[in-house]
Amino acid sequence: MTRKARFITHDGRVDTIAGWAAKIGISREALDQRLLHGWSEAEAVTTKRRGRLPKKDRRIQQQSNVRNATPSTSVNPQLELLKRMDLVLQREVTRTLRQFCRDLDAIMRRGVDRNFAEWPVDRSIPSMRVLRKIGNS
Repeated sequence: MTRKARFITHDGRVDTIAGWAAKIGISREALDQRLLHGWSEAEAVTTKRRGRLPKKDRRIQQQSNVRNATPSTSVNPQLELLKRMDLVLQREVTRTLRQFCRDLDAIMRRGVDRNFAEWPVDRSIPSMRVLRKIGNS
């Protein structure tokens, strides 16, 4: 199915949507959307695109900014210390949670036994030591 070219006249000049879009530096789809959203033809073809770069150019600019970035000395050292402490705490919680899951898995594999205080002590499972102490008290 062939699409008919739509012509727009502004200031005595006639061109297609694609032609006007190329002149003002936006895509044909963007100009089409402007017209669909109620913009007048004059507004649609005279308003330049927003100041934002196309995605491809933004990526290139971000990469060059990262390469050219120098470490900032103006950052609050207390904030940096808090960030590091928070990261250490997150890692500790994650490590503890993983160990708990391993312990729980080992317990569940043994099956459910209400006389856990009589189980042989498995020193590879830290929580078993705690359960043994609880069972003996």
